[in-house]
Amino acid sequence: MAGIALMLFGLFPRVAVAAAWTALAVFLLLEPAFEFGQVSEWLLDLSPLTHVPRVLLGASLSPGPVRGLPAAAAVRRQHH
Repeated sequence: MAGIALMLFGLFPRVAVAAAWTALAVFLLLEPAFEFGQVSEWLLDLSPLTHVPRVLLGASLSPGPVRGLPAAAAVRRQHH
């Protein structure tokens, strides 16, 4: 969401705040709309909120991505 808000600020600085809040509201409403059969799955997949792991809800968490992301960031930082 921060990336979307930043992009909106760069492209449309006068309406960025309202557009960012609108985008958040749309993304939050997509999941209930999908549950009620109002939107298709491909539209739901556009929301960044659907790609957050559901660890807090009891889903299992594999250690690979948890270790891989900081490692990739460390490697990238060494090259800059």
